[in-house]
Amino acid sequence: MNWGQNLFNLFSTNVQPLVLMAIAAIGVYLGFKREFTKMVGFLVVALVAVGLVFNTAGSKDVLLKIFNTVIGARMVMPDLNIIYARMVIPDMSMVFNNLL
Repeated sequence: MNWGQNLFNLFSTNVQPLVLMAIAAIGVYLGFKREFTKMVGFLVVALVAVGLVFNTAGSKDVLLKIFNTVIGARMVMPDLNIIYARMVIPDMSMVFNNLL
């Protein structure tokens, strides 16, 4: 494994309990303060956070699909090699005609 994968594994194993503790602490705090409307919003945010932290591969797939839908992965990009070849050799027919 490379260092990036090792760092990801270390981070994901250490952040999962921290996320659960933070969600529990904030939930208890909002429960004692009796701010139930804020608790509903927090539960939605907590659900998204748990999904991102505990299911990283699935989250990556979903976010990539959303990104490709919004931005459009099928954008027609010019082939830079063709553009570069046209700049370096403007007329290829002259080169081939001289070879024959």
